[in-house]
Amino acid sequence: MEELIRELIVEIRALRLQQSLDWRSLNRSEAADYLGIYPDTLYKLAVNGKVAYHQSGRCAQMFFSRADLDDYRESTRQSAAV
Repeated sequence: MEELIRELIVEIRALRLQQSLDWRSLNRSEAADYLGIYPDTLYKLAVNGKVAYHQSGRCAQMFFSRADLDDYRESTRQSAAV
């Protein structure tokens, strides 16, 4: 029983870590790597409203969520399939 509880705790910790990584915002360079495009291309997509982003800090640095990047990726797949 104790071993089962230990295994469950390990699994729960792993899931929490994965969730925190999934919700962490990516900067422009990380997001571009995630999509497999250049950071300048991602910048152009973002300012033209193709990819959602938010800005933070004095320098108004761009940040992207994985969910928004996945939405963009899915939308480009659908338009390429048509």
